[in-house]
Amino acid sequence: MNIIKGVLVEKLLTMKSSNNFEYIKNISSATARTLSINNNIIVEFYDTEVIDIKNSYNKIGINLGEVKTISSIRGKIDFYSYHQRYTDKSIYNKFKPKVNSNIEIYKLLHCIRSLVLGINFFPGSEKNIVEFINIKKNDIEFLKRIDKGINIFSHILNYFFNKKLILKKYDCFFNRKETVLLNELKKSLASHLEFSSLAQNFSNSFYEKVEDTEYNDASNTDNQADKENNDD
Repeated sequence: MNIIKGVLVEKLLTMKSSNNFEYIKNISSATARTLSINNNIIVEFYDTEVIDIKNSYNKIGINLGEVKTISSIRGKIDFYSYHQRYTDKSIYNKFKPKVNSNIEIYKLLHCIRSLVLGINFFPGSEKNIVEFINIKKNDIEFLKRIDKGINIFSHILNYFFNKKLILKKYDCFFNRKETVLLNELKKSLASHLEFSSLAQNFSNSFYEKVEDTEYNDASNTDNQADKENNDD
């Protein structure tokens, strides 16, 4: 699975010839196709003049001007590939909310599910993904479209995974209904159908103004995770 070797770091950061670009692109794309189970996906590398790089279903874009280590490159490839590998479009679309803001929360939950499943199946990818997320967490496209998106993403990812993948602590508050749903979502990670149904419920109620204004501090679920770890 370690198709991209660490020995390529210097070449990747200093390469000039088109042959080198093509070589790195090919082995990176092969990695993405293997992880995502999408035979059409490619990885494109851009120079520093490209400011806004959009990722799509069949393309992962990487800005060479932001490359620091091979782990961060692999982390981005793993991050986007896992979302495809562990998302069944028919199930995802069946429960997809109708309102745009709710769709973003729904997508966030499925992204987290994919990361947890992917890291559990490919443990060696944890280091790469952690490095990518902690470097680029403020630039992940769909998180920028959610108010306090990184706060929500960080807390739920850490809670579902039972450890702090995102090192910086972000304040995040959930009401009692949301906390119950998060617990159920965590228990349902292995069942796409059940998870998506619960994710729809969570997403549709996330922006609702409810009479119950009693919110649970993010530390409540953190403490639950600690208790689960202690019980193991």
